[in-house]
Amino acid sequence: LIPDLEKNLQAARRSSMKPRHSDLTDDEIAAVRLYAMDGDDPNCSISTQLNRWLRSEDRKSLGPWSSYLNLLLSALNKLPSVRT
Repeated sequence: LIPDLEKNLQAARRSSMKPRHSDLTDDEIAAVRLYAMDGDDPNCSISTQLNRWLRSEDRKSLGPWSSYLNLLLSALNKLPSVRT
């Protein structure tokens, strides 16, 4: 599905320092970092691929993404709201 996924996942886990006063798990932090990472080819990044599948009319294509998406949404729901 995603080129260099394992390499990027390991990099996200290594760089995942838990913020102070955070309820996020290590896996949730890694999921957010993985989503935000840019690869060598922007068309192959996790965010680009996931967004492409989310826009797809074929909801069955989301199957491989369901666990990651649940983890990412869990992390995002724990982040504090910020007014701009």
